[in-house]
Amino acid sequence: LPGQPTSLTAQLSFLPHTTEKAALKMARTKEWANDKYMQLTPGTKAMIQGAIVVDPVHPAMAVLASHFDSAWGLALHAVVTWPFWLAAAGLGLSAVFYLWLPAIPLAIATRLSWLHRLLEEKYFLDAFNHRFFAQGAHGVGLSFWRRGDQGLIDGFLVNGSARFVAILASILRLGQTGFLYHYAIAMILGVALLLWWFAPLSVGPVAVPR
Repeated sequence: LPGQPTSLTAQLSFLPHTTEKAALKMARTKEWANDKYMQLTPGTKAMIQGAIVVDPVHPAMAVLASHFDSAWGLALHAVVTWPFWLAAAGLGLSAVFYLWLPAIPLAIATRLSWLHRLLEEKYFLDAFNHRFFAQGAHGVGLSFWRRGDQGLIDGFLVNGSARFVAILASILRLGQTGFLYHYAIAMILGVALLLWWFAPLSVGPVAVPR
C-alpha cells in the first residue's frame, strides 16, 4: 500500500497450499526473490518498491507456481491436454482425407454445401472487412479528395483567387480610358481625399486673433 514500507518478499506473498510440494515451491520462490531483492542497489529498490503487488484475493501466481515443475515438465504436460490431441486429430484426419481418401471431403462438400461455403469464405468476415472497411475507407478518401482537394483547395483557393484577380482587374480596367481629363479628375479627387483625411475642417466659429 502507498506510504507503507514493503519488500519484494512481502509483495510475493502467496496463499498457503495444502500440499507439501506446493508449500516447498512457495518457500523456494520466496527465498529466491528475497535473495534477488537483497542484491539490488538502494536506488533500484526505491524505484521498484510497490511496482509489483500480488493481491491474495487473486492468487494467479501461486496457482501457476503450484503447477510448474520445470520447463521439460511443462512441455510434457502439454502432450496430455485436450488442445494437443484435438490439433493432432485434425492433422491426422486432414492427411487421411486429402492424401488417401479424397472422395470423403468431396462428398461432405457436396452434401453440406452451405457449411462448405461458410467455412471456405471464412464466415464471410473477409468479404465484410473488404466491403465495409477497405471500400469504406476508399470512399471516404475519395470524398475528401473531391471535396477537399479539388473543391476547396483547387477550386476555391487556387482557381478562386485567380478568378477574383481577373474580376477585380476587369473592373479596374474600366478606369483606364486613355483620356487625359479623366486622369486629371482622378488626381484632383485623390488630392481632395488626402486633404479630407489628413486635414479635416474644424467645426464651429473660427477664433480670429486681435
